[in-house]
Amino acid sequence: MGDTADTDEVVAADEARDTRPRSCAIALDLLGKKWTIPLLVELEHGPRRRYQLRQALKVQNDRLDATVQMMVRWGVIERAFIPCGQTDGPGYAITTLGREFLESVARLGEWQHDHHSELLANDQEWRASHAAGHPSTDSGHPSTGL
Repeated sequence: MGDTADTDEVVAADEARDTRPRSCAIALDLLGKKWTIPLLVELEHGPRRRYQLRQALKVQNDRLDATVQMMVRWGVIERAFIPCGQTDGPGYAITTLGREFLESVARLGEWQHDHHSELLANDQEWRASHAAGHPSTDSGHPSTGL
C-alpha cells in the first residue's frame, strides 16, 4: 500500500457503498502506519502538543510528522489550540471520526481475542511445518504478539 490512497478510487467506492475488504484503502492506509493507533490512543486522553506526543510515544520527528500529516488529511485528528499559561499553544486532538476508527480497530482486537487459541494453534502448526532448514521457511514471518 502506498503512502496515500488514490482519492478517485476512494470516492468511487464511497458512492457505490462498497464495503468489501478491497474497498477500504483509506482504513488500510491508516492501519499501515506504525504510529496511527498509538497516536489515536494518546489523543483519546485529551489534546496534546507535538512534543508531548513525541515524548509519550518515543517516536522520531520525521515519523511523527508524516503520520500526523496523513491523519489530519483524513480527518481522524485535527489541529487544536491547547491552553498553556498565558497563551494557547498549537497541538492535536482526536476527532469523532478518529474515535469511531479506534472503535473499529477494537473490534479487530475482539476478533483476535475470540480466536486466540485457534490462531496460536495455526501458528504452531505453520512453524512446525516450516522448521529451520526447510526450503520454504519464511524468515520474514511477522511477530504476531500472541
